[in-house]
Amino acid sequence: MRRAPVARTPLPIGWKLGRRRWLPVPLGAALAAADVIVPLTVGLVLLAAILRGSNETYERVFRLLRWITNRPEPPAPGQDNPDAAMTGYGHHVGFRG
Repeated sequence: MRRAPVARTPLPIGWKLGRRRWLPVPLGAALAAADVIVPLTVGLVLLAAILRGSNETYERVFRLLRWITNRPEPPAPGQDNPDAAMTGYGHHVGFRG
């Protein structure tokens, strides 16, 4: 029995970026790794700052997270704000349970 010849395909040299441009495999792999590693590192640093930081660091991290999500700054503790009861803001500021 004779086997049919196997068609050989060339090894990939990278990802095609357009009609004539190619991204080399090592560079593509490095970019893919950075796409995963950078957000995980930022998340771990924020988690460590929340769990192990001082009250000032704790407040700064949550201010940063509110800024990232485009949420308003809560009113300061003791500030008269009739909306604070409806939104729940102002009751947890400065508290670390």
